Amino acid sequence: MDPSETQPIADIRVRDPFLLTVSSERAYYLFGSGHVEFMDSLASGFDCYRSTDLESWQGPFPAFRSPAGFWADRNFWAPEVHAHAGRYFMFATFDANGVARGTQVLVADRPAGPYLPWSDGPLTPVEWDCSGGTLHLDDAGDPWIVFCHDRTQFGDSEIVAQRLSADLTHPVGQRILLFQASDATWATRDGAGPFLHRLRSGQLVMLWSSPTINGSAMGISRSETGRITGRWIHDSVPLLTRHGGHGMIAKTLDGGLLLTWHQPDIPPYERAVMRPVVETRKSLQVHGRTRISASSSSDDPDLLRGRLAQIQIERARVLGGSFVDPNHEDASEGRSDALHDLATEEARIHKALDLPPGPWDPGKWPEWGSWLLLTVLVAGILLLVLAAG
Repeated sequence: MDPSETQPIADIRVRDPFLLTVSSERAYYLFGSGHVEFMDSLASGFDCYRSTDLESWQGPFPAFRSPAGFWADRNFWAPEVHAHAGRYFMFATFDANGVARGTQVLVADRPAGPYLPWSDGPLTPVEWDCSGGTLHLDDAGDPWIVFCHDRTQFGDSEIVAQRLSADLTHPVGQRILLFQASDATWATRDGAGPFLHRLRSGQLVMLWSSPTINGSAMGISRSETGRITGRWIHDSVPLLTRHGGHGMIAKTLDGGLLLTWHQPDIPPYERAVMRPVVETRKSLQVHGRTRISASSSSDDPDLLRGRLAQIQIERARVLGGSFVDPNHEDASEGRSDALHDLATEEARIHKALDLPPGPWDPGKWPEWGSWLLLTVLVAGILLLVLAAG
């Protein structure tokens, strides 16, 4: 595609989306693990996209390509770009055969790059498999990297903080274990994608994701002291219960906040989802619908067929009783709403693909209701007969 042409966000495949707001340009840049080589064993770089309205996006533009002799050649994940000290620093995860996966820092003078290696190799421990490194500045302005020590080595993912040198080239001092993924009641032993955000109240919160029976959930942990060193406590209910892959919070050009993550968490249908988020005194609330995948708005037949397959998986989870929706205290009401959402989306896709209505099509529900009423009446009569006998 010609990078000068525009496309909707629903047409851009991306995992681990990161939204950078550049006020001087009145523009946004979208980065992520969406390069065409992402799901293959080898990789060579990251792309980015640019928009002035969050709807139409130009790109892809080559933000980073591996220079000759670069140590990594696979699993290029989760690029985050932070404006810091007058330049743009990309924190990204890299991997190579025979070495541990880790997060390295790249640098550029412009938001779109080109980015070049900056730190002295990975900032994460060379003997650990790590991912999802993110930048945090404490109250004194000192930089830290917060990352995930992956469960592949330890059996329970660890979220770890490490102070950095002022120029972001190397770690300083001792690593600090903040918590383990299993410390949160909603999560499994697999954690990913930490992102720090300070509320207006001064409270420091962390978004992070974990694969659960309902798909990747995204939860909130909070520092009791307001400092990166914690102690960290965990909300009992996740912010997103399904397809909450690797979230972050960006500030919009008008001063609002956007929660951005990828959905669904199934290749190759991942798309960036952006929803307004508002701060309460102690937490965050997501506005707008979050169940329907952005890919459903695309007219690409392959994407729509892929979403149909995903709907079947989600419906099976709901009917199987494994679905949990924290927005409903009544589990049956939550399941009913989820089934309605899935059926409505499925009917829209069937229409777009010129397919006949499926068995769950909402247009058939009145017919279902008649049969259900007749079944109940017959069952009632049989029970009365049996009782009389």
